[in-house]
Amino acid sequence: MSDINPSDNIESIQVQRLRRKLGDLEPIHEPESDLWSGIESSIRSEKPKPKTPSWMPFALAASLILTVSSIGFSGFMYFNQTNSDLVASKKYVGLIEQPYTLARAAYIDEIESEQLRLRPEMKQLLYSNLEVIDKAVSEIRAALELNPDNPLLLESLVQTREKEIKLLKQITAKQNTTI
Repeated sequence: MSDINPSDNIESIQVQRLRRKLGDLEPIHEPESDLWSGIESSIRSEKPKPKTPSWMPFALAASLILTVSSIGFSGFMYFNQTNSDLVASKKYVGLIEQPYTLARAAYIDEIESEQLRLRPEMKQLLYSNLEVIDKAVSEIRAALELNPDNPLLLESLVQTREKEIKLLKQITAKQNTTI
């Protein structure tokens, strides 16, 4: 048997081809001058700063004054509008509550009169419920002062007043019976 392996023969042919191609390559060209020193000197050299136009500080000052004055004017308008909205909101809430307040007073007068005979514990329960309603109305009014444009608060106020009147109607509707 021979010690020559056919794969060795193929590898040696490939190596010979690579060596021939390496010999055909041109030699490495070195740069003519030291490039790094040129790069370093261009980085370190200070370029003259561009001259700012003479009008630039005045334009900056004018824009700053304009910005500050517009912010101040906007704040003034906001707070002025908020105060007038609050006054209008209080008047509007008063107009909403006026018929309910009048109806409540009439129902309370009727309950207090001798015509409506409520047991003492029933009167006590009624007045404690009215106190809860009064507290809820006070809380809604306070919230409306902080947020006068909130339609949900106005709706809540109306619904609370309507429940109050409904309760009073139920009590007075049973005038002739002892509760």
